[in-house]
Order: sequence, then structure tokens, then C-alpha cells
Amino acid sequence: MLAVLLWRDGAEHGAAGRKGRTDPVREMIPLEEARALVCGAVEKLPVETVELLDAVGRVVAADQTSDIDVAPFAHSAMDGFALRAAEIAEATEEAPATLRVIAEIGAGDVFEGTIDDGECVRIMTGAPLPDALNAVGETGLATFVNYAGLAGLVASFFSIVFAYSRQLFALSRAGYLPRFLSVTNGRKTPTWALLVPGGIGFVLASALQNGDILINIAVFAAAISYALMNLSHIVLRVKEPDLERPYKTPGGVVTTGIAFVLSCVAVVATFFVDVTAALCAAGAMACFVAYFLLYSRKHLVANAPEEEFACLAAAESELR
Repeated sequence: MLAVLLWRDGAEHGAAGRKGRTDPVREMIPLEEARALVCGAVEKLPVETVELLDAVGRVVAADQTSDIDVAPFAHSAMDGFALRAAEIAEATEEAPATLRVIAEIGAGDVFEGTIDDGECVRIMTGAPLPDALNAVGETGLATFVNYAGLAGLVASFFSIVFAYSRQLFALSRAGYLPRFLSVTNGRKTPTWALLVPGGIGFVLASALQNGDILINIAVFAAAISYALMNLSHIVLRVKEPDLERPYKTPGGVVTTGIAFVLSCVAVVATFFVDVTAALCAAGAMACFVAYFLLYSRKHLVANAPEEEFACLAAAESELR
């Protein structure tokens, strides 16, 4: 940092108070005046755009904000020791806790061991913190949680794939989405309804390289879906109060109204949590809405198979 100290020759203001002195007296000038003099004498350099490696030694023209955590892992903010909190919970100056240092984690190192009772690890500033579960010596618990989570994730794949493919197939067959999504193969499987959403997800994952954004996109889309479902229920109850319903929502429109408000809060909250995810999901939905308004609403199938099945079931019930 360059510090500039400007002085004014006291002779400019007379010799009052300088009796018997022959050397000029200098006094400090106000900060605002000094700043104005310095800024007036400095020429502002033009802004240039350069590659990151070429920016070494330069000064940025504007604040730069990273869209990822730096470092992208939990790290120590200072030099110290990583240990189990319970080890020193009852330690005092009269009865200090004695721990054995089993390793040292420097910046850039990764500790893959475990910290058992009576042990600790010396850790340097910026070094990754030991795994939370392994840090308390519960390696079996850590392994179980990891495999249980993985099993749950794999198990959810089937339901997710089945749900989105069935939904796209039905919407396409009714004319809301392009017809090719409801074309089936020789085994009556809607191949394109299975592959297209999966391909979109793969492209997004490859382009964004950020799992948090993908999760937030899914949450935003789900919140929109919940809000629309609750709103649809309220509208249906108001317009068709006498419609026969095999299941009635406890609390009626009051319950649905509360759920609708909470869904709207979740939608708005997404813009505060992750603007990128919210805009991506909102943009995708806007494209679907535009497709419906400009094309599909004019090419809807009058009697979709689902509606025909419902009519047949109603007719059979009347015959009985």
C-alpha cells in the first residue's frame, strides 16, 4: 500500500507563531484536499480484458465474485488441532486434557484416517477438515450411511424415470407435448419419453458442473408444481362443489390454501437462495408455456385415452 503525505509550506500563510525560527514550518493539509490533489494528478488507465494468467500483477477494474466456494471443501481457518469435542468438554486449567497427535494435515493434504479416543491431528490453515463421522472414530457408521444413501439414490432412479416417462407419454398423447414423445417401440415402451428427459439432465449436469444448482432447479420446479396443484384443487372445489370425489382433503380449501401460500413462499425463496437455478427452471417452464400457447393448444386430442377410460368406467358403474 502506498501512503502519500502532503504538506503545505507555512510561509504561504505568514510567519505568525514562528518568531525566532528561520526554517520553513510545514503543516498537514486536510485529507479531502490531499485526496483531490492525488486523484487529479493520476491518470485513470483504460480497462482491458485479459486471460486469467495474464492478469497477474494487474489491478482489477471491478469487484470479482466467485460463484463457487473457495476452497471447495470445509477447511480450517487457522492453525490448530482437529479433535473430538467430547475430549475437551470437561477440561480445565487444573485438569487439562492430554491428547496424542497422530498426524499433521498441511494445506493441500488430505487426512483419510480416523481420530479415536485420546487422539488429535495437527492441522494448518487452509487444510481440509477430517470427515465428520470418521473424526469421531465411527468408521462403521460412516460406511453404513454412505452405502445406505447410495442405495436410496439408486432405488429412486426407477421411480423417477418411470414417473417422468409416464407423464411425458400421457401429455404427448393428449397433444400437449410433441407427438414423437408418445411413440412406442415393439415392446410398447415410450422410448423417446425415456431418453429425452434423461438426455436433458445429462446435458445440464455436464454444462453446469454443479450439483447444488441441479438440486435447486428440481426444488424450484417442484414448488411451482405444488403451487399449481393446490390452486387447481381450490378452483375445482369452488367451480364444482357437488362433484363426486372418492377422496376429500381434510380441511378442504383451508388446508389447500395454506399449502398454496407455503408453496408460493418456497418459489420466491428460491430466487434468494439460487438465482441461477430459479432462472433456469423458470426459463424452461416459460418455453413449455410458449409452446402450449403458440401450438399445442390448437392441436389437442379431443378424447385422450385417459378420458375415454374414465368414461368407460363411469358407464360400467351405471350398468351395475
